Amino acid sequence: MSDKGEEPSFLGHGARRNEARRGRGRGRGGRGGGRDVGARPSPESMTPTMRMFSDIAGQLDEHHDRNERLVKLSRDTTIESKRIIFLLLRTQGVDAEVDKEIVTDAGKRLAALRENTIKKIAQEILDQDPYRYQYPITPGLEEYIEANCLYYYLLEERLPSLAELQAELKFTVSRGKPSDVTVSDGKPSDATNSDDKPTVSDDKPSDSTEGEESMEMESVECTVMINPNCYILGIGDFTGEMMRRCINSIGSGNMEICHKTADFLQQIFSAYQLVGHGPRGFGSKMGALRQSLQKVENVCYTVQMRGSEVPKHMLADVLASIPAQDDIPE
Repeated sequence: MSDKGEEPSFLGHGARRNEARRGRGRGRGGRGGGRDVGARPSPESMTPTMRMFSDIAGQLDEHHDRNERLVKLSRDTTIESKRIIFLLLRTQGVDAEVDKEIVTDAGKRLAALRENTIKKIAQEILDQDPYRYQYPITPGLEEYIEANCLYYYLLEERLPSLAELQAELKFTVSRGKPSDVTVSDGKPSDATNSDDKPTVSDDKPSDSTEGEESMEMESVECTVMINPNCYILGIGDFTGEMMRRCINSIGSGNMEICHKTADFLQQIFSAYQLVGHGPRGFGSKMGALRQSLQKVENVCYTVQMRGSEVPKHMLADVLASIPAQDDIPE
């Protein structure tokens, strides 16, 4: 190495060439001279094509955010519906006053579920295509239908119709409506939102200040559409809870519930057989309904034939040892 400040001898021609390339773009007239590559262009400098793709990106982000919120609300609906089902299964038909209190409490919790959770789902899909967001909310709606069917059966010994369930999911909310604002020259100016969508508020109108758009509150009706397929699948899940209630009633010594449950499930099974090609998942629901009906019929047969032989407190153990029809080897 010489003493004249030359480059080290171990730097080859390739390294010196790369150094020259890196330094070439740092000047004023070099490639990418001083431009921030990650900076977002201003709306004035965007071409029509760039503005179109920017709008599409905003719509997709809004759709994905709404979908995530609906998934969380559907999960909350599922959890609370399961709790209501567990509460209703505590009715054993022995003490009428206790059963009435349980059913009344379940009715209040169903009303609270509609007001606190399902109403938020209706606000999320307000002014949206209801079929577009059926996938994220279907699990919660099926569980809610299952809990509501069990509630109606214990209250009136019948199934609620699709119209009755749909009427319960209609809500009235208040949302802001932009109104005309009078400017300094006395001419009204049209004040609208950037996305032409009024915002839904909780009952508290926003305070308008001078120079800003004033918001008028209006009442709108929003609803959560129950798909007929979702209604059919929810009833299929409800039959499994009826089978559990029948087995639980044996332990308490109430034999009348078994025969009523068997008759009721036979009617539902006959109606399900009239459905040809059902919705997705209908086959599995049909198989579960067939197994539940077979278990209830086995319970009724055992109680009728061996009820006098086995004590009431041991009937549940005897029935649990009876294999289902599908488990019997040919």
